[in-house]
Amino acid sequence: MKDEQVKFKTYLQILIGLTIAVFVAELAYVIADEAFNWDENTVFFVALRNSCFIPTLINSAIIGVEYTLLGNPNIKLKYREMFTYLGIIVMTVSLCMFHIAHLEMCCAFPITVLASAVYGKREHVKIAFMASLAGIFSVFAVRFIRLLSEEDNESIDVVFVTVTFFICLTMLVASFVVSELIRKTIEHASHEMSYQLDTQANLKEKTRIDGMTGLYNHSAFYELLSREMKAADREGRPLTIAIADIDNFKSVNDTYGHSNGDEVLITLSEIFRKTCDGYLVCRYGGEEFGVIFPGLKTKEAAEYMQKALETIREVNFEWCDHPITFSCGVSRFYDIRISPEQYFMQADRYLYKAKYSGKNKVVTDLDPAE
Repeated sequence: MKDEQVKFKTYLQILIGLTIAVFVAELAYVIADEAFNWDENTVFFVALRNSCFIPTLINSAIIGVEYTLLGNPNIKLKYREMFTYLGIIVMTVSLCMFHIAHLEMCCAFPITVLASAVYGKREHVKIAFMASLAGIFSVFAVRFIRLLSEEDNESIDVVFVTVTFFICLTMLVASFVVSELIRKTIEHASHEMSYQLDTQANLKEKTRIDGMTGLYNHSAFYELLSREMKAADREGRPLTIAIADIDNFKSVNDTYGHSNGDEVLITLSEIFRKTCDGYLVCRYGGEEFGVIFPGLKTKEAAEYMQKALETIREVNFEWCDHPITFSCGVSRFYDIRISPEQYFMQADRYLYKAKYSGKNKVVTDLDPAE
């Protein structure tokens, strides 16, 4: 929504700039055209009124209407986008009407159609084309009526206006055809770019995922940990990590085979994924796992890990005659000056405390002040 407001604000600024530029150009034109008639003040001021002030007032009114419509959140986005093109077309019609002798100004209509193809959608192109078509017919209808009402009109003038009309009409139709090609090219390029970005994102994601467990891998662990450490320091919120290691895993592989060891890894991965849902679970390497808990203190994170430990204990592996357990160290983040590797080592020390104090437990950095 914010991007749309910026876009419409920029559009209104462009309209205001164009209005000022047109006013200055019109003023210069009138002064130059009437330079030899300054002694005839009536003629000069009529030209000034008709060519400068009235068109500028109309354009200002259009800008006011556009500002009101584009700033109204109750109006749907597609209608607000449509109003942007209609506003330009109405301004073009008003200019052409007040400069009816200069029919080449109708060449501005195709520009609006082309602009709608670049910045709008298919329906915008059609609306811009139909509105421009109506604008051209209106301008030339007024010109023909004025021409035929003049007693001293010449047939050459009628031919000139007719030829100009068909030229402008041809240019408008051509702009519509070109706009369709532009729109299709843009859509194709957009789809192609989107596909490439998705492909790159998928490839990048695959390099961050452990193939066996589907969890984040070792490199992703440090990438995510670094990101969360910065966020925790910036936002002043807690951050805790847990490092878990399967107890006696080498013995499991040696006794029951690597395929059964893989089953343990996959099962524990699913337990971590379900138990720690919403947090960042990684396979650090081998039989070691890391879980990043943004927003949690040590005690809360330890409860998640304790629940996971109790769950894996209850899993009955038919080929194994004893429960599978893990040891875990949990530590909170406290200093942005340490690196992610140092923070990992901090939690890893509590993991080794769990290992050396009997395994099958969660050891934390809790103290009476926590």
